[in-house]
Amino acid sequence: MCYPGSPWWLGSRVRDQDRLTLFELHPGEHRHLAEQSVVAPEHEGKLRRVHGDGLEGLVKALPVATPRLCVLIDPSFERKDEYLEVVETLRQAMRKARHAVVLVWYPLLPAGRHRAMLEALGGSGIRKIWRSEVCREPPTHATHGMYGSGMLVINLPWGLDQALEAAIQRWLPVLGAQSSHRSSWLVEE
Repeated sequence: MCYPGSPWWLGSRVRDQDRLTLFELHPGEHRHLAEQSVVAPEHEGKLRRVHGDGLEGLVKALPVATPRLCVLIDPSFERKDEYLEVVETLRQAMRKARHAVVLVWYPLLPAGRHRAMLEALGGSGIRKIWRSEVCREPPTHATHGMYGSGMLVINLPWGLDQALEAAIQRWLPVLGAQSSHRSSWLVEE
């Protein structure tokens, strides 16, 4: 069994000066995460695997002593409440670490629960929130399952929006003729 996704993606990019803390709440998935090598062997000492709620863990871990912090929030969104829990976590986290670059992945589902999260973030007082969404089909055609996914980036590093836009435009055709991408500032400075 291979534990895919964001832990592997982040782990493959750990540098000598980095530390990586991975949270997994689901017991079975945490066991898979614990059994996998998600970082190079020389960086294993820089990795911490935590069986617990990542939203709670983030708030408890802040503030950090380092001047740089990058956080990826990649919840399951299996519960309706998780969308607004992410907003509350971001409010607390950004009060403790205004300098942090925070990425939030979210699914685009026909129920449209992500809209409440985006609306709440728009009125949260958090600034510099960039939004990017990729759809493999128009939302009006989706009847069940994920029709796309979105990413929010708080404190977007300079030039990253253009770099991501160019990369997405290169691989977007792979998703098919109906695929689309849009990006914009949810909240500017």
